[in-house]
Amino acid sequence: MPIGAYSEISPIVKQFIKKRPRPAVVLDLGCGMGLYGALVRQYIDMGVQPFKTKLHGVEGFEKYRNPTWSLYDEVFVGDIVEFRNSTKYDLVFLNDVLEHLPKADGLAVITRVQSWLNEGGIFIISTPAIHQEQGVAHGNEFEIHRCVWSAKELEQLGFEIIKDGVEPDEYGNLMLTAKYLNSSTG
Repeated sequence: MPIGAYSEISPIVKQFIKKRPRPAVVLDLGCGMGLYGALVRQYIDMGVQPFKTKLHGVEGFEKYRNPTWSLYDEVFVGDIVEFRNSTKYDLVFLNDVLEHLPKADGLAVITRVQSWLNEGGIFIISTPAIHQEQGVAHGNEFEIHRCVWSAKELEQLGFEIIKDGVEPDEYGNLMLTAKYLNSSTG
């Protein structure tokens, strides 16, 4: 869906408010309707224009384009697996996307994104903690659920678990949310 799990908004926003990088360069992978772009504008830029944050989005499904996309400096329409760039980021979101990729593609995207982070940059992933059957939605083949990730798998990739997916939200969703902090020197 072009929207993510309601229960993940608060823990995710809390992570970037703590850091609140300014000026920042932010990447929203699988931006859907642009909710996290709006949250960046609200909580990093404090809703005041001209915006200081450079905000990029990537979305595979053109039909999700809507007025919220105008909050982004650029939205690249195309497959996340094929997305390449030379930009370094302070904050990257991959929310409600990882479950739509085959495991090997998800690992490749995670590894690539980790290399795009500035020193001290954070990478936040949110994904269902259990397999939830989902096929094509709204004519979008990218919506098919193809895999599930465990907390242990993300921890092995250097992520800290923020929300472990053990307790369901009020809609019965078990969501796993993790952050990666780039602490490399260079």
